[in-house]
Amino acid sequence: MLSPHYFAVYIDDLIKRLHRSNCGCFVRSTCVNVFLYADDILFLVLAPSIDALMRLLRLVEDELAFLDMALNASKCVYIRYGPRFDSDCSEISTNDGDHLRWVSTCRYLSVFVVASRKFKISLDNNKKNLFIDHLMLFSVKLAV
Repeated sequence: MLSPHYFAVYIDDLIKRLHRSNCGCFVRSTCVNVFLYADDILFLVLAPSIDALMRLLRLVEDELAFLDMALNASKCVYIRYGPRFDSDCSEISTNDGDHLRWVSTCRYLSVFVVASRKFKISLDNNKKNLFIDHLMLFSVKLAV
């Protein structure tokens, strides 16, 4: 039960470092550049440009190295929004030289985020699962 609290204490310096960087997307006058979920090291990093994204990635990697942790490059992806969301982008790599993939959709907390001109999510998978659950429930009722 205390795992999320211990994680928050452990990872707090990373959040502070990213916040102090003042690099990210601004909502009114507040810099928003990272979201973390509970005790799962699942980062959602927001940046207005490729340069800002690379700067944030370096900050994350440096702080994780200090904590004796590392990014799992095979699980890291990037998604792009804005007028040029479908344009080719330069490759982004970690300090270890692992290349990170650009994707058109990614899953974050059971929600599929879709690359587009504006922030967009897809609930198609959720609807499909709900439909399957209802069918299974209905078939159980018929069997009884």
